[in-house]
Amino acid sequence: MSRLTAAFMLVAGLNGSGALARAEEKTPPDSKFVSTASLNGNPDVAPIAAFDPAAAQDFLAFTRLPMEYEEMLLAGKTAEEAREAIDKKLPEGVEGTVIRHQNSTAVVSFDAAQGVIRVAYDGTSEPADKKDNARFWREASPIGGRIYTGFYDAILKESPDGQNLVDAVRQKVEDYAAQAGKPVTLDLTGFSKGGSMAITTAAQWIADGFADGQDGIRMKNVYTFANPAAGDEKFCSTFENAARASGVNVSRVVAGGDAVPHILTETAPWYMPGLYHQCGDAFYIGVDKQGSMRAVENPGTKDAETFRDNSPKKVWHDPDVYEQAIRDYVTSGMTMTEPAAPEKSKPSTTAPRIPARP
Repeated sequence: MSRLTAAFMLVAGLNGSGALARAEEKTPPDSKFVSTASLNGNPDVAPIAAFDPAAAQDFLAFTRLPMEYEEMLLAGKTAEEAREAIDKKLPEGVEGTVIRHQNSTAVVSFDAAQGVIRVAYDGTSEPADKKDNARFWREASPIGGRIYTGFYDAILKESPDGQNLVDAVRQKVEDYAAQAGKPVTLDLTGFSKGGSMAITTAAQWIADGFADGQDGIRMKNVYTFANPAAGDEKFCSTFENAARASGVNVSRVVAGGDAVPHILTETAPWYMPGLYHQCGDAFYIGVDKQGSMRAVENPGTKDAETFRDNSPKKVWHDPDVYEQAIRDYVTSGMTMTEPAAPEKSKPSTTAPRIPARP
């Protein structure tokens, strides 16, 4: 498959709003669910204990808020009406703020009782988002390596007064931290494009020395779903090492046959070496060759291909489908199997020429 075709899939397929039609195929109710602690992905990533479905459900529910806000605007609601609707979706005792610059939206919430601030970015729900997705060339990252231009530009969208989105979000985080009057933790999340924006934001803030605990704000989790890769291998290595040194957990969830997290990476069937690389620990929920549901942590390329190829044929890139996959994990029963043997590393190859930024 050509680079142009892969880019088209990225533009057309990154729909985080749930608007894509879904086929009727369902996972067989008697499928056995097996969890495998596999560490044959990035050897530099420390092992993770286990997939926590409750945490995944909690984060996934929060990722819906900026997407639902945008969907309400597209449906004709006013910004005030949409904000009021989002406020009603927040748990009791949790306050939140919606920040929208052009076509990029973030929801920042503050749980005073728990001392937790969360940031969620929107997925792809409007034409301007698809234009961002189409900007697939790379540029230098503040933390090192190169990042996906469209996702970086998405967090730099400016308001009428010239402030960019990532700085406005940071200001709100600082405001909530000051309101807390005590140390707080910070989580970043998002579905699809929103997850890539969360990673890009986390990398920039770590590079800036923000939320490292010195100012009473400590970044704790970067937890994403279905996100395409945000940077190249050097970016991921630098980001992961810096995150680990700061005690930040970087995790992502991929369900079944979702192809979007593989686009333009080494796990895509149209492998283009050196283009993009996924960051952090991965939790894959999918179907093995025997038709059994499995949860695999940090799968290697072959395991990832098996999940993609053997999963039921339906649209996987949808929050509802991810929610159902996590629910299946809870209800199907879990047993542990032996970790898979590490794969041999691939010989290095020369990266293709990447288009320069216009």
